[in-house]
Amino acid sequence: MSADWKYIHDRIRRATNLATSPVGVRLIKDASELDRLETKRVGSTALCKMALTARYYREDGVISSTASDQRCVWGASNVGLMASPERLINGSLYIPFTRDTEAAANLHHSIEMMGDEGKRYDAVLMAPLDLMPAEPQAIVVYVTSGQALRLILALVYANGRAIETAMTGQCSLCTSIAKAIDGKVSLDVPCIGDRSYGLVTDDELLMVIPAKMTQQLMEGLDGTKTAGSHPYRPNVQWMVSMPGPYMPYPHETR
Repeated sequence: MSADWKYIHDRIRRATNLATSPVGVRLIKDASELDRLETKRVGSTALCKMALTARYYREDGVISSTASDQRCVWGASNVGLMASPERLINGSLYIPFTRDTEAAANLHHSIEMMGDEGKRYDAVLMAPLDLMPAEPQAIVVYVTSGQALRLILALVYANGRAIETAMTGQCSLCTSIAKAIDGKVSLDVPCIGDRSYGLVTDDELLMVIPAKMTQQLMEGLDGTKTAGSHPYRPNVQWMVSMPGPYMPYPHETR
């Protein structure tokens, strides 16, 4: 592989004090490619469930799944594992989250959906980043707000350009992977599916970084390690003052 993914994995974890592994993601055009890769094939799954396994289970989290084994129409359509069905495109599946059918259709078209242009991929591979058996296209990290800040500081170090992201509350992980394939960084609030099937907790945010931006990320982590190291140091340049009776009187300290 072209990059030292173990170094990148370890560098991200050290810089951010992540609780779980960054996850590498690769979408595969021909499922026969899985035959040459050392992965555990999983069935009846979803991308958020696969990410859960990869980030917690290390060697047992080197997993792959074919398009036919995906059980979430949103996620599979997001990343082009299937063509988006009409019930998704016309907004029918969004009705519980919107006021009317017009808003539902608008919501769908606000989300990155590779499947709207047809099926692109036959399979997906996820693994802890350092154990990826193939070149990743996206790096998934679940972070606290402070850890997200550390990565943002690193990513904007090279050129000062803001990271822009759109949030809809829908299919956060899968949308973010699709954006990363298109070269965009995402910071999002994990969706209901991510919480129900990926067991994401309330203190976690989701960040997905295109793998091709890792050199920029590594440079930024090094460049900001003095000013922006995590955990952040509190400012101690202030004087302590307590309520009157709790302060020593002047004569008591003489």
